[in-house]
Amino acid sequence: MALNAQFQTYENFELYSSIQSYVNNIEVNASNQDTIDLGLGIASGKYHTEYIIDWIIDHSSS
Repeated sequence: MALNAQFQTYENFELYSSIQSYVNNIEVNASNQDTIDLGLGIASGKYHTEYIIDWIIDHSSS
């Protein structure tokens, strides 16, 4: 299933609009504090999928 994740759709809408949306092995350039904030925000429910995807795109070198 994970291998086909990049091909998933919902009501004919692509769930993944960019490579960062579904690639696992990308290089992330973020401070320890930024990474901790992201992890705590995810755990607490503060950050949802769209924010996380944007964060990865903003902090990746891909």
